Amino acid sequence: MSDQLNPSEAIRGLHRTARRLTVDDVEWLVYELPAPTLDRRRTPSLVFESLQAIRRVRNYPPTWRTLSDQALLALSWTV
Repeated sequence: MSDQLNPSEAIRGLHRTARRLTVDDVEWLVYELPAPTLDRRRTPSLVFESLQAIRRVRNYPPTWRTLSDQALLALSWTV
């Protein structure tokens, strides 16, 4: 039996430790997603997830958890 979690279990774990923020009555979960094995960039992503959208940011500060809610949401719009 493998020690690796299946993808849905891994995402549930990330959701449990995600930072939660609410902006304009929309709840967002923000979490770091490790780089997939086959991703040529091999860098983690900061994921912003709501019921309506998912955004991924590849360039973000290591101290993203200390940013204000507004600064973090502004970061979600960067490319």
